[in-house]
Amino acid sequence: TVSGGGITRKVVISQAAKVNSVEVSPASRSHSNTAASRQTVSVTANVPWTATKTNAWITITGGASGVNNGTVTYSVSANGGAARSGRITVSGGGVSRYFTVSQAAASSLGIAPSSRIHRTSVAVTGQVISVQANIPWTATASTNWITITRGASGVTNGSVTYGLATNGASVRYGYITVGGGGISKRFHINQNGARMPVLNDFDRDGKSDLGYYRPTGGLWRFKLSGGGTRTNSFGYAGTTPITGDFDGDGITDYGCYDPNGIPGTSVKPGSWNIKLSSSPSRKAEFGYPGTIPIVGDFDGDGKADFGCYDPPIGAWYIMQGSRGFRTASFGYRGTLPIVGDFDGDGISDFGCYDPNGITGTAVKPGSWYIMQSSQGFRQPNPFGYPGTIPIVGDFDGDRVADYGCYDAAIGGWYIMHSKIGFRQPNPFGYRGTVPVVGDYDGDKKSDFGCYDANGIPGNVDPGTWFIMRSRAGFIRTVWGTGGSIPLGK
Repeated sequence: TVSGGGITRKVVISQAAKVNSVEVSPASRSHSNTAASRQTVSVTANVPWTATKTNAWITITGGASGVNNGTVTYSVSANGGAARSGRITVSGGGVSRYFTVSQAAASSLGIAPSSRIHRTSVAVTGQVISVQANIPWTATASTNWITITRGASGVTNGSVTYGLATNGASVRYGYITVGGGGISKRFHINQNGARMPVLNDFDRDGKSDLGYYRPTGGLWRFKLSGGGTRTNSFGYAGTTPITGDFDGDGITDYGCYDPNGIPGTSVKPGSWNIKLSSSPSRKAEFGYPGTIPIVGDFDGDGKADFGCYDPPIGAWYIMQGSRGFRTASFGYRGTLPIVGDFDGDGISDFGCYDPNGITGTAVKPGSWYIMQSSQGFRQPNPFGYPGTIPIVGDFDGDRVADYGCYDAAIGGWYIMHSKIGFRQPNPFGYRGTVPVVGDYDGDKKSDFGCYDANGIPGNVDPGTWFIMRSRAGFIRTVWGTGGSIPLGK
């Protein structure tokens, strides 16, 4: 107020109220799916403020409050799921600002399907694998008979196209690996071959050879269809003979399995000793007392795998050459293991046969249970009866295993062909013989026969073979001794 000479004047002075201010910089940040720490947000303010977060995966590690300018420090945990976002709120003086935190989804890569079986030996092209990914990826083949013709790499979803060369040998296995961002997926490929593996072909002439094993002394003897004989000592009493092409060279290898081991020695229960045709012998410990040895190509890589079956608990344990250990529960006490390619995909299937059934239940005598690699579980109608022995072979030459049974008491053979159905040959055999199966004439069809280890005095010599070949007819020959075990049993 200014006064003078009776005059008064007033000057009005106004002052604006204080404006509260809070700002954050930057307003947002994006992170990869991995964990991150020591991330900072700048705060410019003229009032006291606090910082809070809305998500458990965000942690404020420094600068949770301030009075003027300052810094908020935070971290984010690794993201194992879908993409996500959250925020940090900085508030003071009635003002709030939001800092948005974004984090990418976890690295993801998948393929479909995971495997494919090619049932032809001729070259194929234009085979497609679907790739679902949110990361860059590349595709590589494990062998030169697999060629990637398109889609050798990608950045997100895509496909891989491949082809296969003609396979003039036996069934084979390979794979394509699709990988990126630390993730690797394997696409398994099986291809049938022009040459089918032949049981007990020790000279690679396409025909099964005669052979036997005497556990006492570990004596092996072979009568080769291509001419000549072989003798070797490999094994000992208490072992069970096994045969199979364990190195994939087309020549059958042989060996023995000891479920019990030898107490007080280095021979443990479940010992395998295999004499390979192309390399030194192979040893493994895989099994335990009471188990039955099994052999088959369970991964379709053209090489025999070994394993064992425990009937009381129906447990299968298989060591696959290209896909590692595998186990399955399939069977029960009183069943006998069977192995064969029952769906024709070049991969051995496993199953069991119950000649007796279970009284008072739906399990009839002659029950078969088969787990096929590409077509799943199969339970044929009961086929057999108590006292019969299961047999497996490709008796009609369609590259699919057939099943049947042998009754030594009457020499009865009963075979269920995959292509032509039931067949009951004329009686062939007698009490005291065991069945043998093999392609003894090289026509790609299994032949059946029987072996008499002990003979009949004055009539049949010990070690006599009786074989009915599908193309070359009947043969009878002596190759064995008393107490010997035939190969092909």
